[in-house]
Amino acid sequence: MFEILFLQGQNDAWAAVLADKKFYATLAASYFAVFALGYFLALACVGAAEKFFKNWILSYIFGFAVYFAAIGFILYATSRVGSPQAQEAGILEFYKNFARFGIIMSLQTFTISFAFIRIAKKKLLSAAGE
Repeated sequence: MFEILFLQGQNDAWAAVLADKKFYATLAASYFAVFALGYFLALACVGAAEKFFKNWILSYIFGFAVYFAAIGFILYATSRVGSPQAQEAGILEFYKNFARFGIIMSLQTFTISFAFIRIAKKKLLSAAGE
C-alpha cells in the first residue's frame, strides 16, 4: 500500500498506471510470488535446522539465521548486476547495511512462513494420528 500511496503523488504518468486494474493484479501477484519464494526458502531452512535441533524455538532461531544469510546473499548477488556502486561495496559492508535495514522485513516474512509451517505440520500429524 505504501508504494501505491507514494506513486500517486509522483506525476501524471503514474496516475495513468494507477488507474489500470492490471497494475493492481500484477502488484498483488508479485507480492504473492515473493512471499511464496520466501516461504519455500524458510521451509528449507527450518527443515535443515530441525535435523540438528529438535526444539522448535532453536530450529526457529537457527533456521532464521540461515534464512537471513541466504536472503542477504541473494540480494547481494542481484544488486551487483549493472550497478557500479554495488560492485565497489564488499559483501561484509552489504551485510552490515542489510542487517541494519532488512532484518525486520526478513523476520516478518520468516515468522509468517514459520507459523504456516508449524500449522501444516500439526495438521499432518493430527491426520496421521486419526
